[in-house]
Amino acid sequence: MPGVSISSFNSSINLVIPGLYSSGVLLQQFAVNDILDSEPQTITEYRVGADRQGAGGLVFNPTKFRMMFQANSESIQVFYDWKSAQQDNDIIFATMKIIVPALGFDVDLDEVLCESLPFLPPLKKIAEELTVSMSANPNWATTQT
Repeated sequence: MPGVSISSFNSSINLVIPGLYSSGVLLQQFAVNDILDSEPQTITEYRVGADRQGAGGLVFNPTKFRMMFQANSESIQVFYDWKSAQQDNDIIFATMKIIVPALGFDVDLDEVLCESLPFLPPLKKIAEELTVSMSANPNWATTQT
């Protein structure tokens, strides 16, 4: 049986920020070895009472993830623009579509927020990747194509 590609090189991430990038912007120039890293999302919680009886329930926690860009990525400006647009108003929720062809996944994220953004990439001998921390509505949808 031939091997199967799990390459991320042809993945795409489109970000829509209403009033700023309303038609969407394709994010580009990701870091050399990293594009996106997501934290596990806690979706249920189980508790055991003093009488040793257990119960569980669904919990709603935000989806947390990080995106990494080359220090010279033009996409970094998108996040600086987003930050500036919020300074005089209020938070602006975005939407995001992530397509990973090698894995056959499409992910739609709603209520996306930029949680943290460095003012510069780490300046070393060679400028290093800039990491943007984000969160989104917990009700993401992943579809396999």
